[in-house]
Amino acid sequence: HIPDDTNRVAVTVAMGKHLDALVVDTTETAVACIRYLKDQRIGTMSFIPLNSAQGKRVDDSLRPFGGSCKPVIDVISYDPSIEAAVRFALGQTLVCDTMREARRVAYEQPDGSRYKVVTKDGSTLMKNGAIQGGLAAVASRARKWEEKDYDNLMQKRESLLNEGGSEAADQRLHSRVQELTGIVNGLQLRVSRAKEDAKAVQQRIVRLKQDAEKSDRQSERIEARLEEITKQI
Repeated sequence: HIPDDTNRVAVTVAMGKHLDALVVDTTETAVACIRYLKDQRIGTMSFIPLNSAQGKRVDDSLRPFGGSCKPVIDVISYDPSIEAAVRFALGQTLVCDTMREARRVAYEQPDGSRYKVVTKDGSTLMKNGAIQGGLAAVASRARKWEEKDYDNLMQKRESLLNEGGSEAADQRLHSRVQELTGIVNGLQLRVSRAKEDAKAVQQRIVRLKQDAEKSDRQSERIEARLEEITKQI
């Protein structure tokens, strides 16, 4: 959960490919889910097993930079039980309000240290000096997941629950239902996140249009004033 809506785009960019990953308890569960996806030809998904995920804890030295800068992990709320997965996905990435501040934090440290930093408008400053950005890319990701995928899995899950058979078949059924339940829950969360990301992007676009219109009006007033001055001369 992201309490502050203005951080949604930054968190989406910071998580990168891990945004679409499903968190599972063990590597064995991940393998079982992948096997099921393959058998049912549903497609591919990424999984983060809690028993093997390894991510760096945020160093407290990253918190006193000042200004708006803070670790991305500090702007989200999550169940402590999945902390390993969150650390794996976000690491020590930082978030800043503006590009100017992000450049200072990422590349202008007195000791020469460099950090990965994202901005609230979706830009990413990598440690190697590369800068990535573009609201269109974020908007495209936000539209990637559709509710029909979730609905289709729910129908398959209900179908499995209604099946019967021998004890062995029941055991296989129970295992498959558990796998589907985990996938369904993950898709439901991703649909929710996609909607939130799309909303944040739309709000950003509206603000940019408003700023552009304001600039156009200012330009028109300046041109009119210049024309009056020219006539007076």
